[in-house]
Amino acid sequence: MYTSGTTGRPKGVVHTHRSKLFHNAMMHQAMGLTREDVGLSVAPLNHTAELHTSFLPRLQVGATQVLQRRFDAGEAWDLVETERVTHFFAAPTMVGMLLNHPDTERRDLSSLRLVEYGGASMAPHLIREWDRKIGAGLVQVYGTTEMGPCMSVLYPQEQLSHAGSAGLPSLGHDLVVARLRDDGEPTDPSQPCEPGEVGEVLVRGPCMMRGYLNRPDANAHALAHGWYHTGDLGSLDEDGYLWIRDRIDYMINSGAETPGSPCRQDRRPPRSDGCQDRCPLRSHGQQDQSHTRIGQTPLIARSYRHSIRRRAGRPSRLDV
Repeated sequence: MYTSGTTGRPKGVVHTHRSKLFHNAMMHQAMGLTREDVGLSVAPLNHTAELHTSFLPRLQVGATQVLQRRFDAGEAWDLVETERVTHFFAAPTMVGMLLNHPDTERRDLSSLRLVEYGGASMAPHLIREWDRKIGAGLVQVYGTTEMGPCMSVLYPQEQLSHAGSAGLPSLGHDLVVARLRDDGEPTDPSQPCEPGEVGEVLVRGPCMMRGYLNRPDANAHALAHGWYHTGDLGSLDEDGYLWIRDRIDYMINSGAETPGSPCRQDRRPPRSDGCQDRCPLRSHGQQDQSHTRIGQTPLIARSYRHSIRRRAGRPSRLDV
């Protein structure tokens, strides 16, 4: 499966059948999936979160699958009600749209037992609103395409007590936060951070990729010391819960997708009051077509426009 990560240049991630079967079993454990479940796919199947954490694990246990061609909150609720859906994956932006849909509270959603989310943590007020309106359990998964993707899990009973955390390491996986190096060499897992100290998140386990297709240069860094180097900055607390703090490289986060960044951290485009190029990124599902004024939206220098179009996909709007 291809991923652009934060570099903007797609890399082919090679997994084995064995790693995918173990990942399915890991999701069965985390989600409690059985053949009695009815799963709804509202996210695209070309994305590892939907395909590998939801669709394929449900398929292996013989659960019923319902597919939505394109995410629409009203249609999703209609499918949950009519098909008696029990489980689905959604990004936090989708969860917010589902909660805010005018039909939400008049629907019969009693069949829904669990919703899995990832790509970002969920704010406590959103979790409380979900509990009040829907009542189904929430499970957060944190991961990357290179790890299958799931690397850690935050379970339903931990959503409020550990809100903002990425949870505990996935079944059968080791996770360490290691100190950053000043010499440009890959982070060393034998140099772990103290609790609360920020470093790079490293993971290893049976779901780790074999490597990037035809990219020995990228493999040398990403899989150094036998651990996958995520590029995420995080910390572990005294109980072993992971907290993501930042990225070593910047990226664009668009509804659980990370289509890449047009520039590295040390090459941020300059801001200028006279800059006329701007790129307002609308939230998913937002229909308002009004223009955003300069000064109220991120500015992207003219020289980066081509890079954005070519490497990160076309933005939701590009006003020149």
